[in-house]
Amino acid sequence: MTVKRLLIFAAITLCFSLSAHAGGFGLQLDYNNFVNDSNLGAFSGGDLGIGARSEFGTSHLALVLSFDWYFINGEIKDLKFYELNANLQFTFPTEGFKPYIGGGVGLARASLGTNFFDESENETGVNILGGLKFGGAGINPFVEIRYTMYGSTKAFDNRVVLTGGILF
Repeated sequence: MTVKRLLIFAAITLCFSLSAHAGGFGLQLDYNNFVNDSNLGAFSGGDLGIGARSEFGTSHLALVLSFDWYFINGEIKDLKFYELNANLQFTFPTEGFKPYIGGGVGLARASLGTNFFDESENETGVNILGGLKFGGAGINPFVEIRYTMYGSTKAFDNRVVLTGGILF
């Protein structure tokens, strides 16, 4: 087994073992919608994505790490878009469903690979989010809405992401 495979296996094992004791690991589906600034905040179309998330912390305050891969639905077929997010989340102490709010940072990467050239761009954004968790011990479905604000680059517009998934 190569060192790279061993490190990947160790990282995945660590994520599963830590999340089992500190919050949860889950899978999620995303709807990503870039906000077109030239149309005064109108939505410019959306893309579906899949991802994974892990929560570390207490029942009220948690660090949430997530990775999302989007299936770009557009004219450029070789475009790949994915992101890694780190958010701090506060869950309100309620019975039944549990609302939460939070914020953090996200690192997004868009890459275009064709036969002629490869080009990619990274951008760091600020996340503001809110959502609801359902269920009790064991399996917890959730829904979340997140708004990400990027810097002044033309490659990334601000965007809204609607996410739903299950935490184990």
